[in-house]
Amino acid sequence: MSVWRVPAHRRLAVGWILAAAWWRQGLAQEATRALLDYCFTALGAHRIEAQIEPENAASLRLAERLGFCREALMRDCLFVDGKPRTAFLYALLRPDWDHRIV
Repeated sequence: MSVWRVPAHRRLAVGWILAAAWWRQGLAQEATRALLDYCFTALGAHRIEAQIEPENAASLRLAERLGFCREALMRDCLFVDGKPRTAFLYALLRPDWDHRIV
């Protein structure tokens, strides 16, 4: 898990990677939920963003389960092994996090 801050705008970006041996055990959801709570409460974030590649179905589902909304398709926004990749931009706002149904 990682967090990037843009303090002036109270905006953070998060990312997660989980080894295949730990998939389908609820660990990513539990850890990401704790990270988001920390970002909103301790770091004072108003907006948290995540960039997720369209073929990463598990991460897309996780983001949506946690309340993120898909906002954009960002063409060639990432470079992996020197090649441009497209990603969806997802975002979660503090009011939505505070009013979520757990």
